[in-house]
Order: sequence, then structure tokens, then C-alpha cells
Amino acid sequence: MKRFLYLNSDTLSSYMSQIDDGLIKNKIETLKNDSERLNSKKTLIEGQASADLKILGKGIEADVDSSLESNRQKKSSDSYSNSMEKIIFDEAVEKFEKYLSDNHCLEDIDGIGNFIKIEKEMFIVDLEYYKNIFSNDSVLNFIKTITVNERYITKESEIVKTGNGNKATYDKDKLYKEIKKEVDKEYDEVSKNIEAVLNIVPYNKFGIMDDYLISLDDEYFRDKTKVVAFKYGGKMTLLGHLTNIVNNDVNSDESNIFSTFPSIINTFMLTFFNKKQIKIVHPIAIYY
Repeated sequence: MKRFLYLNSDTLSSYMSQIDDGLIKNKIETLKNDSERLNSKKTLIEGQASADLKILGKGIEADVDSSLESNRQKKSSDSYSNSMEKIIFDEAVEKFEKYLSDNHCLEDIDGIGNFIKIEKEMFIVDLEYYKNIFSNDSVLNFIKTITVNERYITKESEIVKTGNGNKATYDKDKLYKEIKKEVDKEYDEVSKNIEAVLNIVPYNKFGIMDDYLISLDDEYFRDKTKVVAFKYGGKMTLLGHLTNIVNNDVNSDESNIFSTFPSIINTFMLTFFNKKQIKIVHPIAIYY
């Protein structure tokens, strides 16, 4: 049984429409029409009930109660429609995966434009979440202090073990200040890099699986987007297609400043994510 973290219903619907002659779209349209008809009938019945109550002298309070009930029924119907739509797409993933497997579409996963299905540890990066952390002085100072203390303890232990000094012969305050200066510089650089990536890349959330960088759109998460980076991790299955490979072998005409941008951006991205090569993936589904 699959537990979906992410499902791009638009992309899935497009592919399944080509396979099943628009079956998903037809099912959803039927579902929506049924839901609308149900709402229409309930509104008609409850509107008549409201009119009858007024005639009986129960006044405006009964009318308000009737309207509230109508809204409740509509929300219930919409919720049912949304749930059924999710079920339709969940079932469609199974059919789509079977189609790809039966037609040998998952054998060459590292070619640009090809479909990919892999199961690996995935780490979700939410750049807006990290940006908020780095803009909050109290949180950032707390993280820096922990980092400085950990490095100080490690460095102090190394000095004693090597015999190059002991607790009486090296300056503890000087060592602590040097480590703090180093940590401050590192975190300042990270903050600048996060801001730069947010301006360069049209996504603020990514999944990382080894050398695969998965672009994530907030619209298709099955959970609240603010919690996904904190809440989810571990081994997941990714179904999608490879759209680009980022590396440093981009040829550019140095006489044209604009032609050098891809190489500069690629170098920056590789450095930021600490990779020699990045394979960009457009995800269709991510699930446990």
C-alpha cells in the first residue's frame, strides 16, 4: 500500500489521458457533476424548508439555521469530491507504473527526457524555511553556539592527544574566538547562498536523492507544505522523468556575456549542493 507525500495530478492526468483516452478526466468531470447536482438538490430542498418555516412563523432564525446547514452540507460534499478525486489519482499511479514497466520505459533512467523510478533515502530542502532560520537572530545564535562548542571540544581533545600542548600551555580563549570567527563566516556565506539560490531557481523546495535533485511544487504535496521538510525523510520511491543534467562541461562563447551565464549558474549550483553532477528530476509521484 502506497502512502503518498507528493502527487502531480496534472502531469499524471496528461500521461494517462494519452494512454486511456482521457479516462481520468472523464471520471473527475463525472464526479464533479454528481457533486454539483447533489449540492443543487440540497439547496433546493433546504430553501423550500426555510420558506415553509417562515410561513409557520419561525422567522429569520430558522432561515439562518437553514443556511448554515446548507453550507455544512456543501463542505461535506466538496470534501467527498476531493477524497474521491485523490482515490482516482492514487489508482492511476498503479496503472501508469505498470504501463511504464510493460513498455520498458524504466530501463535507461539516466537519459534526459526518460522516465525514472528509484527508491532511495531522500532529504527535503525547504529554502524558505532555512531563510527564516537565518533571519531569526535568536535561533541562528543558538545554532552557532552549539556548532562552536562542538568544534571547540573536538579541537581541544585533538591538541591534548597530539602532545603539542596541554591545558596549561595553550590559550583556550584564543582558540574559542578563532572557532567562533570561522563559524560566523561559514553561516554568513550559507545565508548569502540561500538567498542567491532563491533568486536563481524557480523552486524553493527540493528533494535530494544522491545526485538527483527533485524540484517540488507546493501545489502537489499531500501534507501541509510548512511541515514537510521537518516531518518527512528516509527511504522513499520517486517516479518522474529526468529533465536536465547539470555539470561543468558547458561550452560558452566568452565574447558574449550572456552565454557564460549557464556555466556560472551550473558552477554555483554544484558548489551549493556539494555535487560533481546534478540530475534534475520532474516528479510525478513520491511515496513510501
